[in-house]
Amino acid sequence: MAKKKEKPQVINNIQELNLEINYDKLAEAIVKAQEKSENEANRRKKFTSGTFAMIISLAFRGVAILGWLIALATPVAIINMAKSFVWNEVNVVIGNVFSIAFAVALFVVLILYSFLLWKSAKEIETEKDRNYIISVFSGIVSFAALIVALVALFKGVG
Repeated sequence: MAKKKEKPQVINNIQELNLEINYDKLAEAIVKAQEKSENEANRRKKFTSGTFAMIISLAFRGVAILGWLIALATPVAIINMAKSFVWNEVNVVIGNVFSIAFAVALFVVLILYSFLLWKSAKEIETEKDRNYIISVFSGIVSFAALIVALVALFKGVG
């Protein structure tokens, strides 16, 4: 035969309960648990954001160096272009001057863009916001996909 379960004893006298809580120890335990949780989350975030930041930084620095190399070759190209122009008629001279001005403007824009990319690479390396870094990475990848799609469209596949 089964034994009857004992009913829990009801305490009618509140003075018999020990309701003392050490709130200082409780607060310390809560703070330690939160710090441990935050440290673990930050460690994982730093790895993700650091990896993507390094990839973005390398891409920006590579494009900046490529821009500076092209910019170094641009003055030579402008001088050779100016030597090959015919300078005998007014309309031709005006066209030649505009061509040289356009090449010089392109040279200046290329230098400024390369400098901007170099500074952006440094800024991305110091950024800690994981969402911002991932959105920049997504933007770069989508821009690269756009270029590939345009090349495939104009070249024609097959």
